[in-house]
Amino acid sequence: RGMLGWRHAFGDTTPAAKLAFIGAATPFQTFAAPLARNALVAEAGLAWRATATTTLGVSYSAALGDNARDHALKGRLDVRF
Repeated sequence: RGMLGWRHAFGDTTPAAKLAFIGAATPFQTFAAPLARNALVAEAGLAWRATATTTLGVSYSAALGDNARDHALKGRLDVRF
């Protein structure tokens, strides 16, 4: 399988969340890494049916932006019973 696309972020590109612990009087805010305004996204994967009930798979995905790079390699084992 494969996928190729373009991702455009609108508005604020810095993810934030306001959180609080149970019983705490003061909430706090956390921030994640900013998203690239424009990014090329791609994914490629293969699956192999080893037996009638077992499938092995591997996939690679990437998001390439202005000053950000995100790469992932994933393995998968499916067993049906």
